[in-house]
Amino acid sequence: LAIEKIPGIAQSGVVLSRVLKGKELDVATPDTVLHLGDIIHAVGSIEKLKDVQIIIGKPSDVDLKSMPSSVTTRRVVVTKKGVLGKTIEELDLDAYGVAVTRVSRAEIEFTPSPSVRLQFADTLLLVGEADAIADSEPIGTMLLAEGKVRNISDQAKDAPYSLEYCCAVILN
Repeated sequence: LAIEKIPGIAQSGVVLSRVLKGKELDVATPDTVLHLGDIIHAVGSIEKLKDVQIIIGKPSDVDLKSMPSSVTTRRVVVTKKGVLGKTIEELDLDAYGVAVTRVSRAEIEFTPSPSVRLQFADTLLLVGEADAIADSEPIGTMLLAEGKVRNISDQAKDAPYSLEYCCAVILN
């Protein structure tokens, strides 16, 4: 069953950010299909997590955030006019494999629903692969301009990485 088709998940106030399928850890997106035995990282209030647990399954002792993987987090402050007033859903970060797991507004942090409208100075916690976050629009553009994230192709242009990147490509 795809995450977006889980009954009540969109209205639950819980965000699923990571999924472990066997030994592979990925970002959870609405299109991610969950199977028996998958482990997910859910973000939300204790009450809402308990409600979702009834639908999804029992808690796991596996800490997906501490597992080595290419999945990372970045915080970005909303300042770009093109983002102001848009909803999380309208950003369409899922298309890049990026999830917004928390929003901080006026020193209050909450788990956003897809319908949350962004305001100036909101801080978003993004979960995704570094390249996916850097390449996402319009958030990636903001992060790249601020020097907070760089994609692999940008890093490959800088010494001493240009030679290492070239060798890595040839060896792979």
